[in-house]
Amino acid sequence: MSKKLGANIQETIHKFNQILNMEENFDIIYRVIEIGGKTSCLYFIDGLNKDEILEKLMEFFYSFPAEEMPERSVRTLRRRLYWRAVSSS
Repeated sequence: MSKKLGANIQETIHKFNQILNMEENFDIIYRVIEIGGKTSCLYFIDGLNKDEILEKLMEFFYSFPAEEMPERSVRTLRRRLYWRAVSSS
């Protein structure tokens, strides 16, 4: 099954929800959040992650300033997230 993702986040979320059968699948949780002024969506497997880790991730994403959100946002988020995870204790 080959499906391409578009630039519209709502359509992309809808496609993922269909692929993951979210209407009947209670093992996966998703949260629509804003990262750097852009709508984003995170998917989690219920019970697999510790709440403290998810809280730290959400705190990081919510604190990401919109002016630092470049066109290549995924690459930038990866670099900043890796640095933060390594440097925090």
